[in-house]
Amino acid sequence: MRTTTIFVTTLLVSIQCISQINVGNELKTVDYDSLLHNKIYRIDLRDSQYLELIEFKDGNYAGQLVNSTWEKKGKNYQAKLITQKIRVPENLAKNLMINLRAKDIEIIPKCEESPECITTGVDGTGITVTISQRESKKSYYYYWEVESDYYYKKGDIPINIQKLRNILSYLENSIHYKNQFTRFIDYLPKGTYTFGGIGIVKL
Repeated sequence: MRTTTIFVTTLLVSIQCISQINVGNELKTVDYDSLLHNKIYRIDLRDSQYLELIEFKDGNYAGQLVNSTWEKKGKNYQAKLITQKIRVPENLAKNLMINLRAKDIEIIPKCEESPECITTGVDGTGITVTISQRESKKSYYYYWEVESDYYYKKGDIPINIQKLRNILSYLENSIHYKNQFTRFIDYLPKGTYTFGGIGIVKL
């Protein structure tokens, strides 16, 4: 597999960070290592974007925001995965983990265990939260269409949906993940791309 790496400078929360764009066939995430890590948060914000935050045993922190899309090329439309990894500065990663914990990210139950939770729908997106730590190897939960009121009566939004909306709002205000993904797509060269069930052609 040939991988092409391009370094560009991007603005994340008014801090100059390095983003790395890779072209390949797989998306690699950080595996939890009990000798190195205290805790890892992975938040899949959409099918093509996730945030990874790491607390190390030595007291240091790290994080990355990863955007991705598939590019279809050639007569047979062979697909190549294009990813952009944006480094989250250590102090910001630490603050994010502290505040996310305070917002109950570690104790929100699975959707199927939450009253009035919608597990799926005809069309839309979901959010997946995975937490790896020494107390429990890995825990995760998935919620469908967290930011949409379509499935809920006005003023009758379940408490766990409210908590997740609060978390997403906090992340958007802190790292502007929606704008970061838009910028990633905007800077792609001409070609045919797919992400999150959407196909686009850039001319």
